[in-house]
Amino acid sequence: MKIALIKAVRMNNQISIFRYMYLSQSMFRWAISIVLAIMISFVITGINLYHKINSNQKVINALSPYIMTLVEVNDRTEINRVLGAVVKNENAKLILVKDGSVYSSTGDVQELDSPYVPTKINFKLFEGLFSSNEIIVKNSIRRNSSSTESTIYYFGPLKPIINNTLAIMFIVFVVSILISFMISYRTRQSLKKALMPLEQLQEEIKNIKLNKSQVSTPIKIKELEEIRQTIIETRHDLDLANEKLATQKAKELSADAYKRLIHDLHNPVAALRQMVKIQTMPNIDEESKQEALESVPEIAEEILLQVTAAKKNLEYDSLALQNIDIRNCLKESFNQVRTTAKSNDNKLSLNLPDYPVFIKHDPTVLKRAIVNLLENGIEASKDKVKLELEQNDRYTSIKVADDGNGLSEDKVSLFLQGRGMSSKGNRQAFGLTSASHIARSHGGKIIYQRSDLGGASFEIRLEAR
Repeated sequence: MKIALIKAVRMNNQISIFRYMYLSQSMFRWAISIVLAIMISFVITGINLYHKINSNQKVINALSPYIMTLVEVNDRTEINRVLGAVVKNENAKLILVKDGSVYSSTGDVQELDSPYVPTKINFKLFEGLFSSNEIIVKNSIRRNSSSTESTIYYFGPLKPIINNTLAIMFIVFVVSILISFMISYRTRQSLKKALMPLEQLQEEIKNIKLNKSQVSTPIKIKELEEIRQTIIETRHDLDLANEKLATQKAKELSADAYKRLIHDLHNPVAALRQMVKIQTMPNIDEESKQEALESVPEIAEEILLQVTAAKKNLEYDSLALQNIDIRNCLKESFNQVRTTAKSNDNKLSLNLPDYPVFIKHDPTVLKRAIVNLLENGIEASKDKVKLELEQNDRYTSIKVADDGNGLSEDKVSLFLQGRGMSSKGNRQAFGLTSASHIARSHGGKIIYQRSDLGGASFEIRLEAR
């Protein structure tokens, strides 16, 4: 009904167009049904009343001459018999009034010879007089040569007619409601068929929103087909623009990452230069020169480690950042590690949101960072390694946590700079530094903290942009 429709709009609830039509038509459907029921029942009742009044009038008109003759001969017995025979099979009453007194009646015999008290009349219709529960027709009979005037009253019951009117009204109301529902159903079916092109157009728009590529079918309606073509062209232009922007953004982020690397190398290079410069200063004592000389290999080794890590990270530069569901990247990373890991599958767990998480990233490159963190977590863990994804208004978080012994802040700093050594052998460890570089190339960073499992937790935090 209209009230339900207004309530839905006020509550800002979205409803389908079919539901909207149903609610908007409800008031008219009920109103039309009620009006039809009243109109048809009144018309039929009017016809019935007319015929009933006309029929009763004809009966007393036909009786009048004979009754008048019987009145003149004062044959009351015959009059009673005739009047009783007329209403024998009907729930009605006939009264003959002579000179203001009841001369004959088919009703209560106590009325005979008593003054006639007219029934209170509410209204008159079709020559019939209507009281609260009876329809009355009358006919005056009098011979021209006689001074006596008599009147025959026919009292018919009104209740059956009222009951018939209500029954007709109810039947018409039910039938009209059924017809309106059937018409509404047919209208909804026709509307649904007519709206199929709009649904197709809506699907085109939805595919753009979800970044899906599906083969679309031309729409038969000219105006909608023009909109569809415009949407397809716009989507193509947007894809090209996004690709250019993603490539440019990836280059900018890579440049920022290398700027940070150069900044990190500045201090050890400056220190190395100072140590070499000390060797040529005449006013420096030999002991200081010897200490500076011994520091040169250590500083050079540190520079070499960082340069080696930077060279390794060149393999992980993002080519283009795509705004796609990042959950797929985490699933692929998780499945790859679970397949290659030597530990039990139950050791690894994955926790992802039920809804898509769209963020710009290079899935191939980011997958390498996640795999590195998972492999490190498996190596350091006792029984559990957890990969989970969270998103809020400020950033998207990818966490890899384990239940191992964890790391000190100093060791984490060394590994992130590419200066840490692998536990598998006397070689440089590139896992964390490459993961850090990939996070930076995506405009994010790696954050270390103790995990709720008791070990280490490395979080790739990608800021919302």
